Amino acid sequence: MYFQFGLQIKCLAVLFLFQCNLGKFQDLLDFNGKVNYANINWQSIRIVNRIISGLVGRWMQRNEKIQVQAVDNLSQKEKLDEYKELEFLISNRAYLKSLEEASGLKVAPDKEIPETKDDLNLWVTQFQRLPEEILYELACNDILQAGGWFDVLKEKMLHDSAEVGF
Repeated sequence: MYFQFGLQIKCLAVLFLFQCNLGKFQDLLDFNGKVNYANINWQSIRIVNRIISGLVGRWMQRNEKIQVQAVDNLSQKEKLDEYKELEFLISNRAYLKSLEEASGLKVAPDKEIPETKDDLNLWVTQFQRLPEEILYELACNDILQAGGWFDVLKEKMLHDSAEVGF
């Protein structure tokens, strides 16, 4: 046992010092007499189809709809005017109510007015949208839905992307 271990150590030491002829290992290392740095396998990694299907299934659950926000000056001015009007109505709510009771006429608009300035800021960030934004967004998403982008085409594109590694 110790004798075999000693031979292995001696063989490794000889190989380490390059005192051994490597000709006997040429067929194992695919040496062909030319300079070989490394034998690299350039084929892509074979991923099981079940893994790709799982990835595509998870990616299909993402909600990737078009969202439109108008950034032109006229649209921004409309939004700012609506914000300032609601801010005025919130700050003068009690005064407008007393005017309505005294005159018997409707002074404040019929639309729903946020209770506080914080509610107004929340409404602006989440719900203040122009009709043009809503209609354009609905039209784009309906066209993509009719073309199959949100189901068949999206799934094929994601499957191809997963196969090539994107």
